[in-house]
Formats: sequence, structure tokens, C-alpha cells
Amino acid sequence: MNYTEILCDWAASLQASSIPAACDRKAKEQLKNILAASVLGVGAESSQGVLRAFGAFDRGGPSSVLGTGRRMAPANAAFVNAFFAQIFEYEDWVVYSHSGASVISTALAMGESEGCDGRELLTAIVMGNEIAGRTGLAIARGAYVGNSLPNHQVDSAFIAARMLKLSPRQYEDAIGLSSFVAMEPCPLGFMTDSKGLINSFPVHAGIVSAYMAREGLVGGRGALEHPAGFLSTVSEFLDLDELTRDLGSKWVLPTLHSKPYPICGYNISPIHAALELHREHGIDHRQIDHVIVYAAGVTLYAGNRFQAFETSIFDKIEKREASHVPLLFDVPYPMAAALVDGELTPRQYDREHIFDPVIRDLAGRIELRVDPDMHEAYYRFQYASRVEIYMKDGTMVSKYVPQMPGASDNEFDVDAKFLSGTSPVLGDRRAEQALALIDSLEEVDSVGRLTELLVPAPAVAA
Repeated sequence: MNYTEILCDWAASLQASSIPAACDRKAKEQLKNILAASVLGVGAESSQGVLRAFGAFDRGGPSSVLGTGRRMAPANAAFVNAFFAQIFEYEDWVVYSHSGASVISTALAMGESEGCDGRELLTAIVMGNEIAGRTGLAIARGAYVGNSLPNHQVDSAFIAARMLKLSPRQYEDAIGLSSFVAMEPCPLGFMTDSKGLINSFPVHAGIVSAYMAREGLVGGRGALEHPAGFLSTVSEFLDLDELTRDLGSKWVLPTLHSKPYPICGYNISPIHAALELHREHGIDHRQIDHVIVYAAGVTLYAGNRFQAFETSIFDKIEKREASHVPLLFDVPYPMAAALVDGELTPRQYDREHIFDPVIRDLAGRIELRVDPDMHEAYYRFQYASRVEIYMKDGTMVSKYVPQMPGASDNEFDVDAKFLSGTSPVLGDRRAEQALALIDSLEEVDSVGRLTELLVPAPAVAA
């Protein structure tokens, strides 16, 4: 079976009327969530470096760089916006695939460039997630999972091909071109700002490949399923039926997990439990003796590995051999910072916080343990945790979180995240206008009406 051809035919002919209302609602949630993450990411030192790097060769174009007032060529704008969304691990995932940073960045850049309306933007977002989710499922039992899934040059090519109104056969060329040089992440990059590139390079490849396909370049047909093709290159295990099973009737986007905190998804529940305890009990961090965190084994692996195996991680950060990125996958450091400040935002990952001796001391007294029931529940997509805080006076307070906030069955207030993340840059009025516009996106006649609001307010820019 030519799975690539089936997906291309489906994507090219997808009508907005066939998309369930639940998918449209989740597409809007993803748009709000990723825009908040991207605008918050603008202020990172590495993000400013990326802007300067692109400024050396791209000084204008039809597509907006979020939160900056800058414009670039579509592929470059999508590259930069994807970097912003990823640099604080503040984005999302569907099934196994961290799709938002690629899907939203591509859809916005191409939608603005091609003069698409809001209804087409929503349709492209739904379709792009479907491709990301299905290609992710096809390789999910291989070497890569989650943030590391190397599939985003495919979903980006699909979105760009649709917005360029390519034929199904040109879609296939775009997919073949985009996936010829398969991009697999190097684990070392998760110690540095390289992590922000995990969607950026694939997004750029996908968009450029769609433009090349429009101009007649030929890509490998059947590139997804061919034994010498893309999926076989990036994974030693394939379930190709996942690509088309129940296509158009069972949708991926309702599985969306949006992040309420800038941290690895495996670690959201323990952070949330700690912050809830801080809020409910008014905990004074100076009175904490120690903390025990119970969670699934994957949290122990993701949330303690740099403390356990990279004992010099803070030295590396101080010497600029590493950045804040490994701490996004930690638990002791971000939990300590959250308990000291009463919040976990990108601000807690600046160098002042990272080298705060009070935070470092408390982090050293946070222990992670595996809970067998929570570990079993993880395989049913339940991300549970229990946090016990032991005080110096001998008392103990505990909080159990059965499911991470942001999961499809435990949603959080993404509108609040959007406003808190964008208002400091856009200003309150523009942020509120952008939020209202997204809520009525089906009625918006041009994507440009949204992007023109996503620029710094004059007072902020000054």
C-alpha cells in the first residue's frame, strides 16, 4: 500500500466541514499555548542570538517573527518561531509527538505569506497534527520518543504544501524532498541551546521543500513507507498501518497535552503538586527539611539524571559549556525554584536563579522515588505524582496529583497562560484582542489580522 499517496490525497482534499468541533477547539487551544510559549521565548538570551544570526541574511519578508515586529521569509520566520517555542520546553504534544512548535510555526508563517483566512489556518493545524501524530505512532516503538521524534520535516511539508495549494502528486514530491536528509536529534544537544533547534531545522526543510515541489522538483514517491525511505531511516521498528488506520474518523488532536509549566511533560505533575502545597499551606521554603517525590519510573529517569550522572552540570552552565536546557528535564532544581518563588516560569531558569545558593541547597534535599502504581498508570497515559514536604518542626504535608494539568482529561486555563505570557510583550490590550480573535478564528478573513497583533506594544518596544 502506498501510505504516502493516501495521506497526500487526504490532506489535499480535507474540507473544514469534515473536521469535528472538538478538533477545532483543540486547534485553538494549541494556537494559544504555542503563541504564549513563543512570545515568552523571545526574551531568552539564545533567542536573541538566533534573531541576530538571521538578521545577517534575512532583513524582511511576508511572515512575522512573533513578539518582535520583525518579518522574514516564511521558512526563516517559522524556523525562528519554532526555536522560541522550544527553548523553554513550554509547548505541547499529541500522542507521542511534540507537534505544536512545528505545526503552529509552519501554519502561521505560510498562512500569513499566502493570505489564508482563519478557517484555513485551523484546517491546516488539524491536518498537521494528524500527520505528526500518525508518523509519530508509526515509529513510537523505535529509538526515539516524545520531544526527540524526528518526524517534523514531514508534518511541516504537508502544511506548506496545502497552503501553497499543491496537487496531491506535488505533495508527494514535497514529502520526498523534505525527508531525504532525515534529521535525527543528537542527545548531547539536550545539554545546550541546540535543543531549541529540534523543530526549527525540520520546519525549514518542510517549507522549502514544498516551494521546490511547486517548481517541479521531483522527490521520492512513497517516501514514508518505502523500505529505503524516511521512516525506515529514522526507526528500526515500524507500524505503517498507524499512518492511515481510521483516517478521517479517529482524530489525533483530541489527545493534545498543553503545558502549564516550562518543563518536561513527565515532570509536570510533581511540580504542580509542589506549587499546590505552597499555595494551600503558605510554605516557607526556609522551614523545609526535605522533600520526597513519588512518580513513575520515567520521571525518575528524566527528572534526576543530570543530578545523578552529570554532577558538574552547574559547572558546565557556569562555564557556558551547557545552558539552562538540561534543567528543563530535571525535578530537584525546578521544584526548589518553584518552592522558593511560588511559581515556575522561564524566569526561574535565568542564571541568577540557577546559581542561587538557597535554591541549590533545597534542590539537594529533594529525593525522587518510583511508585509502582504510578509507573503502571504511565502506560495508560496517566501522569501521576505525590509530593511529601517534611518541615523542620516535624510536620509533613502531602499532595497527590492523579493526572498532569494540561492533559486532555485534565485541562488547565490556557487562556490565562496566553494572557500572562503575551501581555508583558504585546501589552494587555493587544493580548486580549489576539485572544478574542483566536476564539472566533473561523470568521477571520486573514491570518494577518492575528499576526499584526503579535508585535510588541509601543511602550514595551521603547
